[in-house]
Amino acid sequence: MAVGGALTQFWFSVAPGNGAVLPLDVVGVGGSVPYSSPVLGSTISGTIAGTPWTTGSISVPGVNGLPALTAAGFDARYANGIGSIRLVTGFQVTVANISTISGPLFGTATLDLTFVPELGTAMLLAAGVLGLSALRRQRH
Repeated sequence: MAVGGALTQFWFSVAPGNGAVLPLDVVGVGGSVPYSSPVLGSTISGTIAGTPWTTGSISVPGVNGLPALTAAGFDARYANGIGSIRLVTGFQVTVANISTISGPLFGTATLDLTFVPELGTAMLLAAGVLGLSALRRQRH
């Protein structure tokens, strides 16, 4: 399952319209995809590479003296499947034609999923509880 959509990265300023648009189709899936985006009358190009989702831990290198980025996933579901999962993934953006950016840029993405009973299952469970309480009342 890919993140989908696009990431807008502002390379030169935060003014609207100056952002490079990067496809996120490989983030969470794996692989790499080239991009080309017009910015300030020029075109920025490169690749974005992603890794598959995991419930484990990931770490991506820091850039320009910044520390590495880490993220940890988990699977906190009960045996019946109800609960939550946190999926994490890392990605890397390379820029081919800007001399002021040396080396790749890295990032992480997190996806939190919560699983709840289906409405029919919840209603069946509620009916069972009501039935048991009615039986208990009849015995007393």
